[in-house]
Amino acid sequence: MKSLAVERVYPDTSYWIAMRCRVDDNHEAWRAFHPRIEQARLLWSPWTHFEVLNTLRQLTLGSDSQVSEAEARQLIASLEKEVQTGYYEVALFDWREELRECRELSAQFGFKLTMRSGDVVQVAIARLAGVDAFVTCDSDQHHLAEAAGLASWCVTHQPRRASRRRA
Repeated sequence: MKSLAVERVYPDTSYWIAMRCRVDDNHEAWRAFHPRIEQARLLWSPWTHFEVLNTLRQLTLGSDSQVSEAEARQLIASLEKEVQTGYYEVALFDWREELRECRELSAQFGFKLTMRSGDVVQVAIARLAGVDAFVTCDSDQHHLAEAAGLASWCVTHQPRRASRRRA
């Protein structure tokens, strides 16, 4: 598989979860795609930090959960260590800039595209960071990133899911 000519890539939460959780539906798609961007710096934001760790915790809930609390804690500790050692480039902006960008994206695309609020935050941060590429396992977010002018890849083996409306 040919490498992509990108230096800085912003992965969204779904990509990080596919990367870390072998039981995630998109883990195999991640394994097939990731070598194409292996040479790039991955960006990590405070929003990503919160959303990924919260998602890992939430994956332990329910009688049908496939991730144990111990596994989630281990994944969280591993990610925390990588973040602290500087393995990922931090995309840090004033929260007012992020919200301004979010409002602009909502005004521009909110009547045209399905946009979960957390997805808008991720795309806003990627735009502010001036990344070379955006990667996701979420088709709605992929469409938003493309509409926002980002080079975006949707990494999934799943058929496009039905649109959803939630804040």
